Amino acid sequence: MRKAITDAFSGLWNVLNDETSKSSNNTIKDKEKKEKEPEIDTSITISKWTTESVSSTYSSSEVEADITLSEVSFVDEILPPEPIQSFYTYYPAKEGKTYAVAYLKIKNTWTSKFDVSDVIRNSFSYVGECSAKAVFWGKYEYTADVIAGLDKNSKWENTYDSYIYIDPLETKDIIVAYSVPNEVKDKDAELNICLWNQKINLDFMVENSNESLEEISEA
Repeated sequence: MRKAITDAFSGLWNVLNDETSKSSNNTIKDKEKKEKEPEIDTSITISKWTTESVSSTYSSSEVEADITLSEVSFVDEILPPEPIQSFYTYYPAKEGKTYAVAYLKIKNTWTSKFDVSDVIRNSFSYVGECSAKAVFWGKYEYTADVIAGLDKNSKWENTYDSYIYIDPLETKDIIVAYSVPNEVKDKDAELNICLWNQKINLDFMVENSNESLEEISEA
């Protein structure tokens, strides 16, 4: 009788060990499968002088916009275009730095107004992983420092305003600027903005930008 109980217990123990081993092996296989699965690139690319209709939703909030890339340039000082107001906002670069500036036209095609700085920079980290960045040579990253809209007075004179909202069906000129070292001035970079958690790549070319990082370091 004791032997029968022992044999039954031993058989049950072996079955449990087999099931545990199978479960462990399946977990390992699932983990390996996930690690091998390539990440899906859901980003959108906008080329110079092209317009893309972009939408992004998070929780119960949504935003839609038509975005046009007008220009990308490197400047030591961001000034509003002429004619300039008597009192205006401008952005001088810090010593040893320059600005990579993306000039955009953004039309709000949604039914509610939105705050450009919050939406384009994606300053709320809980919205998603996207953030507005400039990346050089695939490894040097700089987040957007300035996001502002062109504001006109009654005389149609210009200044920049960092507190900018776009009403439904309204279009505004927006700048997104990244403060970067002088070493990378006029060099090709990977620039992106966000529409909340939707990443938008800005496709542009800079003339004479083939100089490598090693060549710059040796200069």
